[in-house]
Amino acid sequence: MKLAIKIISLIFSGIIILLVIDGYFSVKRDVNLFDSDMKKNAILLGNTIKELNLDTWHEAGQNRALELIKRVDREEKHLRIRWVWLDAPAGDPYKPRVTRAKLLPVFQGHEISVKRTDEDGPGHLYTYVPVKISKREYGALEISESLSKLKDYIHKTVWRSIILGILTALLGFIMLWVLGVKFVGRPLNQLMEITRQIGKGDFSARVVVHGRDELSSLASAMNQTCEQLAAAQEAVRKETEARIAALEQLRHTERLATLGRLSSGIAHELGTPLNVVSGRAKLIVTEGLKKKEIIECSEIIREQTERMTKLIRQLLDFARRRAPQKSSVDLKNLAGQVLKMLNSTAEKQNVKLELITNDNIPLVPIDPSQMQQVLMNLVMNGIQAMPDGGRLDVGLHMKYSCHPTLSSDQEQNYVALYIKDEGKGISEDNINHLFEPFFTTKNVGEGTGLGLSIAYEIAREHGGWIDVKSKVGEGSCFTIYIPLEVDECAEKS
Repeated sequence: MKLAIKIISLIFSGIIILLVIDGYFSVKRDVNLFDSDMKKNAILLGNTIKELNLDTWHEAGQNRALELIKRVDREEKHLRIRWVWLDAPAGDPYKPRVTRAKLLPVFQGHEISVKRTDEDGPGHLYTYVPVKISKREYGALEISESLSKLKDYIHKTVWRSIILGILTALLGFIMLWVLGVKFVGRPLNQLMEITRQIGKGDFSARVVVHGRDELSSLASAMNQTCEQLAAAQEAVRKETEARIAALEQLRHTERLATLGRLSSGIAHELGTPLNVVSGRAKLIVTEGLKKKEIIECSEIIREQTERMTKLIRQLLDFARRRAPQKSSVDLKNLAGQVLKMLNSTAEKQNVKLELITNDNIPLVPIDPSQMQQVLMNLVMNGIQAMPDGGRLDVGLHMKYSCHPTLSSDQEQNYVALYIKDEGKGISEDNINHLFEPFFTTKNVGEGTGLGLSIAYEIAREHGGWIDVKSKVGEGSCFTIYIPLEVDECAEKS
């Protein structure tokens, strides 16, 4: 609507300027015509009287001729006619009312008209028609007409032009307003509204602009754009859903693969308490135990049963697929649980697991199951990287850092969780491909190549990232950075 108002104002201003200019020149032209007609009529009348006057002057004498002029003057209602002597002295009743300097053309035989403004009136138009009585006598007819008619005519002409201009401008403004609102304002408002809807991500809106002008073409183009964007949005939505489903399936597959690699360790973990339970149960059945000893064996059986139940629950939670559910978690306890679950596997390869931390680590907003999967993968990789045994450290500390995808002035507090081993290390060429899906340096059948890529994706969804430092022959260190407050920009990167 603002553009329509600007267009209307611009065109209306142009119309007003044209009307003012046209009115000015029209009034000026009409006034000049009226003034010219006054002069022509006065000269025509003077020449007519001049011929009669000369005939009377020569036939009946001066007095008779002057009497004729006076009689004509009495008969005229709007004009005054009198005889003047061009060289009459001051005070002479026949002296012209116009100065001698202005009468020089009359001395040369030319008619003239001179306007003279009166102090108490509108003024008069004096017309002088020369009359040559003899070779030595020069007179003139002085015809005077009040300028009140001219001023009245000017007044009426000006007002007529003003009223006509106002009516024309008003009619033009109404037409411009109606046409501007209908053909410019409303279509533009509709186009602006559909633009706002597109900006909000709603591509279902459509705009209808009738006609065959540029605005209707623009509306058709925007409708077509909305259809294309809607189709693209639907395609992206389906592709995203498929990608999420595939990624979740890959996570689940890797989780199950990790679970399979833990089978031998789990068998050992369950074997010990099962042997204890079996032995204590036999004692109760076969031996003549006292009541106190039976109670003691029963308590041991209960403890071992709870131990096995807890271990099985942890395994089920680890293998179960579910949507991310973040909550405030103590990473120290989570890391301790993972190390405890993998302790038997580490012992088989003569690897010592060590948890290094302090009591100043705050709770972190994470999904415990997903972070457990990340730790499982990284710790298991560290164990497998030391076939001859060694030490694997899992540590926690606070670090003020910046996400790799953000500028250096957007630093914040992160909890750094590192897994450091004394294995073979990773070459520089392989480090650049570690987090690519299906990339692995293990032998066929020992790994899927999905663990690190899924671990990195989980860290990214938590607003963090994984940093790797390694040296061939000395070991590797994987550090997971998790923000205390999740950065939306980092999550989307």
